Amino acid sequence: MWKNIQNIYLLVALTLTCASAQETDSFLVPIWHGDARWEVVPLGGCMSIGYLQGPIKEVEYNSLIGGSPVSLHGYLNCEGEHVFYAWYDFENGRTHKIAGHAIGYLDGPFEYARFPLTTYGSIPSSALSIDKRYEFITNNWNGVYKLRVLDFKNQYVRTAVSSISTHYNPGLTCSENGKIYMVAPFTFGGSGVPFSSFAQLTVLSDSGNIDTVMWLDTVPGKWGGIGRCFPIAHDPVHNRLYCGQSSDSFYVHYWDLSDGSVHGVISKSVSHRARNVPGPFEGMDLYPEGSSLSFGRDDTDKRFLYMGRVDTWQFFRLDLEKSIVENLVTVSNQPTILKFSDSIAGGTVMTYTGAGWCENGNDFFGSGHSPTRSSLFKRVH
Repeated sequence: MWKNIQNIYLLVALTLTCASAQETDSFLVPIWHGDARWEVVPLGGCMSIGYLQGPIKEVEYNSLIGGSPVSLHGYLNCEGEHVFYAWYDFENGRTHKIAGHAIGYLDGPFEYARFPLTTYGSIPSSALSIDKRYEFITNNWNGVYKLRVLDFKNQYVRTAVSSISTHYNPGLTCSENGKIYMVAPFTFGGSGVPFSSFAQLTVLSDSGNIDTVMWLDTVPGKWGGIGRCFPIAHDPVHNRLYCGQSSDSFYVHYWDLSDGSVHGVISKSVSHRARNVPGPFEGMDLYPEGSSLSFGRDDTDKRFLYMGRVDTWQFFRLDLEKSIVENLVTVSNQPTILKFSDSIAGGTVMTYTGAGWCENGNDFFGSGHSPTRSSLFKRVH
């Protein structure tokens, strides 16, 4: 079996490159245009929890990595004693077990490496390097967090950071500048002391070597939810790191990386609308836990931020220039066709643990929650 994946690094690079070349320029309007449309295509999952591999629609899984572009292809499956990293191959419609076979923290060749169980309260964060050679995954076992790296070229798993000091699951993202950004969040307070939240940023090279470590400014209050996701997105144009995890003060904020200062994007205030109803940033009421955060590939000015929220089954677009939230909704009389709207509420788009843009810049992938299926949102206009 392992001989069958010896060229997985080349396969990944070719698959993504071909998809990008074929589809990037095939539409007259960008993804942020009001006329852009997508069609829902159900993908992985047979509505049964387990560890069966094979044809994509027959796959059984217990958990999925979400919230980063790697969710287009990879996922970490945890069911019983079977813990392994697997790969969606859209070219032949199948999935393949790539690395891992049992519970643990063992580094080494893909066939011997081990990964810890994924729990409801701790969903692994992930980031795929620009050249598609490395994937970074946060692992948590008994409160010990590590940053693991899968090397697809050498078929090897290693640990980049052996012990991450953090109170919650760290956030991960790969920037357009090729660097990996990891944020470890903390909350302190209680017993009469006001709560405050802060974070430590670690910047790594695309191969996993640590470049920079810095503390980010305090966010007033506690981080929201139970900390299973900590979605972040890097804006290299304005040198900002956006965070989609709620605090007592903000639903969304960013840190200015020139000095580490914190700035609100969507602040918590008296709500003027029902939960998750789109519209102006002011008065927005969102579910307290974020699940994914990313910029579109055609957004050179970094104006549009795409966001998922746990337990909402919705996908939002934030217009940072106009301070407007849109969400993905079905088009009238076309139940499988979707568009972004700032005036229509609702929508069920199967993005439980987030969504990631595909390499072609037009399609995106929404990871489901077991035993529901994941879906590909394919651009049609």
